[in-house]
Amino acid sequence: MKKITLLALLLSAVLNATAALNQNIQNYYKSDYGFGAKNWMAAQQKNGIMYFANMNGLLSFNGNKWDKKIFEGAGNTVRSLLIAQNGDIYIASQNEFGVFKATADKLEDYRSLSSLIGEPKPGFSEVWYIHEYNNSIVFQASDYIFIYNGEEIITLPAPDNLKCSAVIDNALYLTSNSGNIYVLVGNNFMPLSTTTELNGKNVCSILSLDEKGVLFITEKHGAFIYKDGVMSRFEWPVNPLIEKYVAFSAARDKDIIAIGTVQNGAIIYNLSTAEYEILNTESGLQNNTVLGVSFDMEHNLWLCLDRGISYVNIRSPFSQVFMKNNPYGTGYSSIVVGERVYLATNQGLYTGKYKSGEISDIQIIEGTQGQVYTLRQIDNHLFCCHNNGLYEISGTSAVKIVTIDGVWNIKRLQKNPNYLIAGCYKGFILLRKDGGRWVFSHRISGFEESCRLFEQEESGDVWMAHGLKGIYKITLSDDLTSVTEVGFFDNKKGFKTHLLVSVFEINNQIVFAAEDGLYRYNEASGLMEIDTVLQERLLGAGQYYYFNTDGYHRLWMLKGKSINWAQMDATGHYICMNKNGFVIPEDLIFEYASITALDKAHILVSNEEGFTIVNLNMLNKSDDNDIYVRQITSLKNDSILTCQYIKVQDSDSHPQIDYDNNSIRISYGSVSFSSVKNNEPLYSTRLLGYENEWSTPSKETSKEYTNLREGLYTIQIKSYNNDAESNFTEYTFEITPPFYRTVWAYIIYALIFLCLLYALYRFLLYKEHQIERQKDIEIEEQKRQHDLETEEQEKRIIALKNEQLESEIEYKSRELAGYTMNMVRKNETLIDVKDELQKIVHNIGATEQGRAIKDKLNTLIRTVNENIEHDDDWKKFEENFDYLHEDFIKRLSESYPALTINDKKLCAYLKMNLVSKDIAPLLNISIRGVEIGRYRLRKKLNLSRDVNLTDFLQNF
Repeated sequence: MKKITLLALLLSAVLNATAALNQNIQNYYKSDYGFGAKNWMAAQQKNGIMYFANMNGLLSFNGNKWDKKIFEGAGNTVRSLLIAQNGDIYIASQNEFGVFKATADKLEDYRSLSSLIGEPKPGFSEVWYIHEYNNSIVFQASDYIFIYNGEEIITLPAPDNLKCSAVIDNALYLTSNSGNIYVLVGNNFMPLSTTTELNGKNVCSILSLDEKGVLFITEKHGAFIYKDGVMSRFEWPVNPLIEKYVAFSAARDKDIIAIGTVQNGAIIYNLSTAEYEILNTESGLQNNTVLGVSFDMEHNLWLCLDRGISYVNIRSPFSQVFMKNNPYGTGYSSIVVGERVYLATNQGLYTGKYKSGEISDIQIIEGTQGQVYTLRQIDNHLFCCHNNGLYEISGTSAVKIVTIDGVWNIKRLQKNPNYLIAGCYKGFILLRKDGGRWVFSHRISGFEESCRLFEQEESGDVWMAHGLKGIYKITLSDDLTSVTEVGFFDNKKGFKTHLLVSVFEINNQIVFAAEDGLYRYNEASGLMEIDTVLQERLLGAGQYYYFNTDGYHRLWMLKGKSINWAQMDATGHYICMNKNGFVIPEDLIFEYASITALDKAHILVSNEEGFTIVNLNMLNKSDDNDIYVRQITSLKNDSILTCQYIKVQDSDSHPQIDYDNNSIRISYGSVSFSSVKNNEPLYSTRLLGYENEWSTPSKETSKEYTNLREGLYTIQIKSYNNDAESNFTEYTFEITPPFYRTVWAYIIYALIFLCLLYALYRFLLYKEHQIERQKDIEIEEQKRQHDLETEEQEKRIIALKNEQLESEIEYKSRELAGYTMNMVRKNETLIDVKDELQKIVHNIGATEQGRAIKDKLNTLIRTVNENIEHDDDWKKFEENFDYLHEDFIKRLSESYPALTINDKKLCAYLKMNLVSKDIAPLLNISIRGVEIGRYRLRKKLNLSRDVNLTDFLQNF
């Protein structure tokens, strides 16, 4: 019986594994990350980067790029890994452990902590677990516990051979190979009592079950739970699997426990539903030995394998019905009939059982191989529109009821409910009911266009959309055998363009979906017009590709790549409350889009990979990932200038980038390993300090800026998921100015400027002084010129005066000379006369008459003498002489008062260079008398013999 139970469990596991296969499993091989094959443990940094304890070192992955760090130690093999609350990464290997310190912009180089162990240093072999406990970091080896408090290492020898450990409710639990359990209290190991159930059992993982207790998972003996001092076996359906496949590691995230096994991959157990599934090589893993399990911030699972790494998106709201690279084909249409779901693909029609969001037992319906376009249920009849004709489906069998090639779609005929109308490759056909069965009736003549999309009005008119031509309005004859009227609507009849216009029926109204929005037909004008009211209720203007209603009063629509729905309100109108929608991971086929409600919580969406089941309750429950500025790189030399490792940036501090690297590339993004090509976030950026407008959202994760000026810049980044803004970040950095524009340079410039100002001031003063001096010089020159001119004038005046004086002197001299000569001549004459008179007197006799004549002659002689010596003549002569000779006689008289008048006369005549001959008459003396007079004069003048009298008088 136990064997049967185990077999049932294993069978269930296999079935569940088949369902798990449709979860998104991404395998990363050694060739992908370029490091060791074996990985022991995984942990996620707050910035989203995943780190792995790899056999060759520390491995990291940011969703796009792998990176690796090696360190000095025992072959770089990293056995255990811990990312502390502050972001520091602690690792351990054989006889070595240490830390990579995390800063705001980088992960620093490795620092060994085992070197802090005091001598003698113990050989502690492998460190299997690292914990953050009691404000310290605890490294657990087999024989020792090492406690690092930030400054020193405290070494505690283990009481037993330790196996594994975990921190639960602020207590450090440790297990040993003998089955004993200890709790570290201070620096002491306190054994737990009543835990003999684990004797001889190796515990591989310790987990918290909250109020239920502490769960101990053993390698080969299932799980045990410890609560209130009692250890008991934990009853869950995976115990047999643990015993069979050997558990090695485990982790818990909310209601999910993941157990890594040595022989058969990972077991995923749901605590809420008590359901489980197995992920192994049959499910898509690259190998079955799971050495470590870890959940990331998006609650998805990382498996560290003996060879490689696997990522399992277990929290995704999307799951594929078919395997990747499936043989089932591309999905076209689907429908749910009771508990069975039908899946139309380009390979045929498949059916399976549906329950609670899962489709199982998928099989092809024989005879339907080929392209299936549309599935439609009418009056409990399921029709399959096929490339080969029309089939009626019942359960898992198909009956071909129309042999015409190429049936696109089928609907009940509004004009006559006893008929069904089907659009074909060429025109329309009608089916009629015959004895409870629908059979081919006839082809409608008069219209042979391909009729894939069509809707009907209550009047019976048929609107058909041709993707390459436009819209046709078709009127059928009363006997339904032919087309009596065809109206055509293209860009001349109201549409912006006739291409890719579709037709749908919403609330019994015909709606046309074109490139620029939704149109309705205005019968009064005969033109197509934009339906702004309907657009406002739904998702606004733009291209809608698909509409379909379900049984829950929801209108499903496809706009762009986004799927959304509108709910019917109390007035009977569909209103779209959430404008954002969602995008499935797979590529859609817009012309064959199909959205089917499996139940209220699940829908089925056709796509290139087949069909995707969407769990509506899980949408928008994944955590938004922070955006990080991964790095700023120089475009000039491709060097990394700065990066954002931990999102901590003080507003007062920011990285500085040299001006020489002012052309930069800013790389950014969020880490989301579950994001796939159709659900990748879009980013919009702006660089404050350079631009104010946001860029158009795109998938680009880098932005380049060239020749930035110095200054403070803030790069702001917004991310969008499904057209809705989901996250925001900003990062500030500074471009430092070139040396010639630094503060010091400006100070120098200011000083130079001040010096120049001062120099200019001095120069202006100098120039002013120069000008003043020049003016003074000019004035002086003018004055000098004036003086010169004045002097010249004065000289000229003096010259003129001198000339006048000279003229006057000359005149006076001539006059004086003339006068003197006249006097000389006169005196000579008088002397001659006197001499003659005296001769006459001597010759006259002594008679009375003679005496009378003598008396008269003597009187005459006296008169002559008086005339010769007349003072008036001398005075006039003296005045003229002093005038000509600068008061010579006056000065002479003042200097030599003893001089007589005759002495003065002699001096005057000598100064005039008169010779004795000329002087004698003037003095009325003889020449001999003149010479005696000269002799006497020398004595009166006190002249020595060597002084010439004439020269003396000339210079006096």
